[in-house]
Amino acid sequence: MLQCFLLGSILSRLVLTLGLCIFIGGIKHKVLKINSRNLRKNTLILNLSLASLLIPYILWLGTILYSQSSLESQLRISRYTALFLLINFPLLLIHHSTHKKYYKQKLEPIPYVLNRVGCIIFFMVVLALILGESILMVDAVSDLTNPSEILSHGWGEKYIFIGVVLLPLVNCGGDIISYAKLSMMNDLGTVLYSQISACIGWTMFVFPVMVLFGWLLDVNLTSVFLTMPLVSTLVCVVFLNLFLGVGEVTWFEGYLLVMGYVVLVVAFFFHPVIRT
Repeated sequence: MLQCFLLGSILSRLVLTLGLCIFIGGIKHKVLKINSRNLRKNTLILNLSLASLLIPYILWLGTILYSQSSLESQLRISRYTALFLLINFPLLLIHHSTHKKYYKQKLEPIPYVLNRVGCIIFFMVVLALILGESILMVDAVSDLTNPSEILSHGWGEKYIFIGVVLLPLVNCGGDIISYAKLSMMNDLGTVLYSQISACIGWTMFVFPVMVLFGWLLDVNLTSVFLTMPLVSTLVCVVFLNLFLGVGEVTWFEGYLLVMGYVVLVVAFFFHPVIRT
């Protein structure tokens, strides 16, 4: 479920949220400009982090072909990959502070600014609220995410659909309105920067922390993702790279992204049952 949620969060941000913002902004401004120069660094980092998460899947695929699949080897490579990504995350933050010109985006002035201590306190409060909400959410969907319970209710194993589609929509649903306002102000660069940065946070910090935390609790959490969500995410990132090279977009490109997400939703809903 956590693996599906990770990939679903990336898909919802780079396909659904971005598509809606381009569609809404494109209707008002007809043509939206993209300053790809300031986005290439983040896009490259996202590509590298996803490539690192792909290594355990390639290892698993190779052992399957040679009939030598081993959970121990999957866990080992997943945990060391997570450790590598987590070590590099502080370096990314340092690079952000020392090379601000590569990440600079046009932002609206904020009337009230917290100092450093206030920001840390605010961050800890928000983190505590997110953790509490996550625990409540897990308890609420525990029956739906248990394959045996799902099969007994005749759903089939819809935990893939729940993890890839439903839970990410809850996570990013409120952001769509805020980012749509930015696109209506013809500030698509900030929207792209925010979405790509959020995906980097998921791949380089959140998921590696979960893998290492599972290691401490003796929970077998690996980076061997399901094939369809993983391939969908990789294709999405490839199109993002092509998308940034265009330089300008209209509402029609946004419409195509939204329709592409609808196709993915239908495909994940009818995803065949996976029995382990």
